Amino acid sequence: MKLLCCNKIILILIFVFSFLSASDRYAFIYSKNIDDPFINFYDKVVVEADAIDDIYALRYPKKMVAYVSVGEIEPWRKTPTPYKKSWVISKNKTWNSLIADLTKPAYQNFLFQRVEKLYKRGYRNFFLDTMDAYHVTRKDKKLFQKQQKALISFVHKLHKKYPNSTIITNRGFEILEQIHNDINAIVAESLIGRYDNSNKSYKPVPKADREWLLSNFKKAQKYGLDAISIDYSNGSTKERIDIAKKIKQLGVIPYVTDGLLQNQGECEVERIRREVLVLFNKSIFKDKNEVYSDVHLIISMIVEHFGYIPILYDISTKDLPKSVNDRYHAVVVWSDGKTKNNEKLYNWTIDNISKGVNILFLRNFVFNPTDERVKKLGIKYIKNQNSILEKSHVIYYPPYKKYEIPASIDYEERLIQPVNSKKVLSAIYPNNQISTPLAITPWGGYALGNSFLLSIANESFWTIDPFIFIKSALRLDDIPMPDPTTEAGRRILFAHVDGDGFVERVRTNHDKLSPETLIEQIYKKYHIPQSVSIIQGEVDSIGLFPKLSPTMKKIAKKLYAIPWIEPASHSFSHPFFWGKAIEPKNSAPKVGKNYHLPIPKYHFS
Repeated sequence: MKLLCCNKIILILIFVFSFLSASDRYAFIYSKNIDDPFINFYDKVVVEADAIDDIYALRYPKKMVAYVSVGEIEPWRKTPTPYKKSWVISKNKTWNSLIADLTKPAYQNFLFQRVEKLYKRGYRNFFLDTMDAYHVTRKDKKLFQKQQKALISFVHKLHKKYPNSTIITNRGFEILEQIHNDINAIVAESLIGRYDNSNKSYKPVPKADREWLLSNFKKAQKYGLDAISIDYSNGSTKERIDIAKKIKQLGVIPYVTDGLLQNQGECEVERIRREVLVLFNKSIFKDKNEVYSDVHLIISMIVEHFGYIPILYDISTKDLPKSVNDRYHAVVVWSDGKTKNNEKLYNWTIDNISKGVNILFLRNFVFNPTDERVKKLGIKYIKNQNSILEKSHVIYYPPYKKYEIPASIDYEERLIQPVNSKKVLSAIYPNNQISTPLAITPWGGYALGNSFLLSIANESFWTIDPFIFIKSALRLDDIPMPDPTTEAGRRILFAHVDGDGFVERVRTNHDKLSPETLIEQIYKKYHIPQSVSIIQGEVDSIGLFPKLSPTMKKIAKKLYAIPWIEPASHSFSHPFFWGKAIEPKNSAPKVGKNYHLPIPKYHFS
């Protein structure tokens, strides 16, 4: 009964919130800076298809909308057939494009080839840009009318060919009467903030221009079309959302972004950033593989615990991300060793802090922390007057206290002292000088050297509660995490036991194999649905242990006879290194034994 009532309440809430946000959300982004959380937040996402992977079109066929330039030819774009100079009637120097002659049948065929190619790649919806490019011919009335007529004809034919596609146009107000039945929405730029590409500047929209645009949006809405305004701002996320809210109050669907539509922009509803950017140096780890990195082994779990997604970003091979606040909730920097970005990181940090991004530095600041630089971070250094032989003692500040191991701070030549920050722990020297290598700051926080983590015999031990510290430094919110795995929202337990060790003897009873004890003491005792795998090359008579095979097969049959146990495969030869094992030169038994179980006469395939 409780579950039934709960389901009814959920349905009512869904209905109410659906009603409150009846209009669709539209996004426009022409860079590769796109991901699933962003796409899922919007109802329609207009993209430059050549900049991103087609997987998004296949994954979200109803959401994704492909950009198509109708009135202008893009000389830089790779096309199956090149454009012809006879199609060009003028130039757009601001955007480095060519104004097309829409009356040319060959040019319209060129456009349809572009659309058809996009359709084959998975795109089912189209955004028609540069619809008003033909206005350059307005001084020649006859030519202008011919261009306009050709444009109307193209839209008609496009809708007829793809009747189930969502078609969005950029402007085209003057031909709405003729094309409103062929399209679903109309877009125009700048109700409140505009971008001037000629001098790369952002400017407010004059009142007269806004009123003209609003009147045309109302005209479109009378035809039942969505009216969308793309506005531009180089401000913070909050500033962009504020602009979006003003546009929404004017009765228009908003989208606010940067002038070149490279960032993940905003609508009137704030997106919850669930991703945390983690900068690290992959080159110093085994096989240059991030799975061996500290950020993966130590930090990722804590970030994930709070419902956030760690995005590991290697600064040894990539440039620093140009935009952060449009996508990420916060940043963790844990990068040892030299990279091409070490010194660049300082200006990058200051820029992102100014945009409200919280940054946590672990182990070191990466860049050279000169007095002048750290002063801008609200930190000062003082010279340590104590000798290297004089030891400090550590004090913790509530709510922090020693965690897995007490902190032990190494001697420092310069003592760090944060201003207007919350101290986590400090080292106090005999002469009462204080150093605070671990603190929560107004812009995030830092934990330097071994103040937060000590490594002993290849094991890491926290000196402070990492869950409290990292949540505080990154300002992680208490995000509700509903579990939609079942109709009632209950959790499902998935359990699996790997086949490794099936052939091992029980350490307390060498007469028994390990699965026998597991059957009696675990599997039969706990009625948990689970899968248990075996390595065929160990159990089978043609494998490693032919004499033991009959016994193991008997045990396996007994195991899989348990109703809540399901068989699973752990492969035939248990490859240790797949990348090496699949190479033809390593398939022979003599060589292959180094990359998988040494099964007699076995060739890996």
